[in-house]
Amino acid sequence: MSECKILALNGSPRARNSNTDKLLKAFLAGAEQAGAQTEIVYAADLNVKDCLGCFGCWKKTPGCCVLKDDMPPLLDKIRFANIVVWATPLYHYGMTARLKRIMERTLPLCKPYIVKRGAHYGHPSRYPEQDAKNMLIANCGFPERHHFDALVEQFRHLSMAGNELIGAVLCPAGEVLAHIDCPWYFEAVRCAGQEIVTSGCISSETAAVLAKDFIPLEMFLRNANACWNVPGDIAPTLEEALNGKT
Repeated sequence: MSECKILALNGSPRARNSNTDKLLKAFLAGAEQAGAQTEIVYAADLNVKDCLGCFGCWKKTPGCCVLKDDMPPLLDKIRFANIVVWATPLYHYGMTARLKRIMERTLPLCKPYIVKRGAHYGHPSRYPEQDAKNMLIANCGFPERHHFDALVEQFRHLSMAGNELIGAVLCPAGEVLAHIDCPWYFEAVRCAGQEIVTSGCISSETAAVLAKDFIPLEMFLRNANACWNVPGDIAPTLEEALNGKT
């Protein structure tokens, strides 16, 4: 992908001190090595209001939102990006509210008409040059990958509407990244960024490395539950945790 411009949106409330940011920067390092231009925008730095659902950006001021905040310049960045990376910790099986708010406010980039796009219906892009593809980076506290299913499904539906999802780096047990050294994993994330730029997808070899566990499940559960140590509460034993008894 020549002259690739990547806009990365970090939706973590912890912003630059987050596990999300560690993953994101490793991915972008690989993309830059492949020649891409990258930029990170932190949702925590922005004043972005809730979409009012007024459709003013479709009827009264086409392409322009009636709200006055930090969203208009961000829309310009999204408009001219080749790839938009949506990076988020998993909150209640979805993206953070900060990132979702940004996603909802991209409505001015569409026209209101309902048209058929492939096998499905959606809204056409307002601008001919607007053809950004989506990339998803997410991490969660649970040790299993299926916890990302609802989030991935949302991006699958966005793909039906025309915003193709070209890859996903999904990191279960993400809090482990703050406590142990995982150079092999971050190298795989870097490779994913490089491959997305050079070939438009993540290779099966890199995906296989990204799917590996950081530590054995028993060790993860023992340490994850012990670290809370809530006064007056009784943490489950390892056997209870493994058997789903809490």
